[in-house]
Amino acid sequence: MTKTNKPVIDVDANDFIRSHGVPPRGWGTWAFDVKGSTLGLLWTPAMTYSDAKVWIKAKVRALIADGILPAHVTYFDVSAQP
Repeated sequence: MTKTNKPVIDVDANDFIRSHGVPPRGWGTWAFDVKGSTLGLLWTPAMTYSDAKVWIKAKVRALIADGILPAHVTYFDVSAQP
């Protein structure tokens, strides 16, 4: 049986905090940048920031499954954007 390694998808808010001075929270549309990719910003539908983190992780996994992001990469740095 082959073990599948799930990539680590780290969502950070450093760019957002640097811009706004506070961590992201509340309701709205959120933009995320998958560092090292050429995707540009990925925007969520309107939702809470907590839900947006779940959404972006699922989106990155879907992009890997579709072959848009490389499957051999084991770590993805995703940053909330101001």
